[in-house]
Amino acid sequence: LELYNSVSAGPESLQLLDSGECIFLACGHRSCANLLVLDRRGQVLQQRQVAPQPDGVTSAGSTAPLLQCCLVSASDRHFLVLLTHRSAQFFDADGTALLLCHTLKGAAASESLPLRGVCGLAEAGLLCVGTASGELLIFDCPPGAAPVSHRGTQAVTSGSSGPAASVNTLTSLEASPIGSGGFAAGFADGAVCVGLISGGKVRLLSRVLSNQDGWPVNAFGLFNEGEFLLAGCGDGGLRAFQCKGMELVAEIGAHARLITGLDVCDKTGLMVTCSEDTSFRAWQLSDEGGNLLIKHLSCTVVPNQMLQGCAFLQSDRRLLTVAFESNEIRVFARK
Repeated sequence: LELYNSVSAGPESLQLLDSGECIFLACGHRSCANLLVLDRRGQVLQQRQVAPQPDGVTSAGSTAPLLQCCLVSASDRHFLVLLTHRSAQFFDADGTALLLCHTLKGAAASESLPLRGVCGLAEAGLLCVGTASGELLIFDCPPGAAPVSHRGTQAVTSGSSGPAASVNTLTSLEASPIGSGGFAAGFADGAVCVGLISGGKVRLLSRVLSNQDGWPVNAFGLFNEGEFLLAGCGDGGLRAFQCKGMELVAEIGAHARLITGLDVCDKTGLMVTCSEDTSFRAWQLSDEGGNLLIKHLSCTVVPNQMLQGCAFLQSDRRLLTVAFESNEIRVFARK
């Protein structure tokens, strides 16, 4: 699939959202998001570029540099979220309408690269955005066409002392035993925090270090109806935790360089990881009497391609990957 623009560097640069009626794909470029809409067969219906609005750093009429784009769902709605240096901008999933541009103010606005990671809490009707100060921006997302609004900012508390590390990635845990309002946050210092949002307040349930060397957590995946949380890290390591209690149950040296993408097909237990080491790997997950087993199936090298994201399409029948400075989404089919 050819894109209008090349893909920027950064983990989770490929975003996929299945709305039931169609499939949305988004990839971040320096100044805009490449957005594709596919039908149920995987054929492209439309493609467009969605540029963020001026965020207070850029002058009026100029495009704000894009840090990350995300596709998320909350309540019965689907969103494209663009993150710039000083704003979180919420669009309809097809990129046609800007619903909210939330601009940071005060001390947060002066920080470098303050925003990273977005997740939607469908049952709780909330959208969350991570910040460089270890906090979450929490947004109310009512059903239907009601406006999206900023509810507040809450600390997640990744560290017990000293300045908090940056949030690097977020994922919903509402499908896990944690339930409605549950989320996991991966941090730049290697910490993984599991929390619960209720009444607009964050309650930290557990905090663990995914590694002892401070490598960031770049991507998450869930398996077995949310029983297990898998984390891809900056040292190329793959760690698996039991969501309830966050006990480390598996650790694998999966890649030679940082893991930049991770996806799990919960129905079949097939998992894929990709890395800047120019390869993606397929894994088979299984639950044997409450114990997580991970079997390596294959390694595919994509020459001269620093992979920046991966996602399954049509369950696990096709795999999509994107690479730094490439204007293609590569499609791989299962044999």
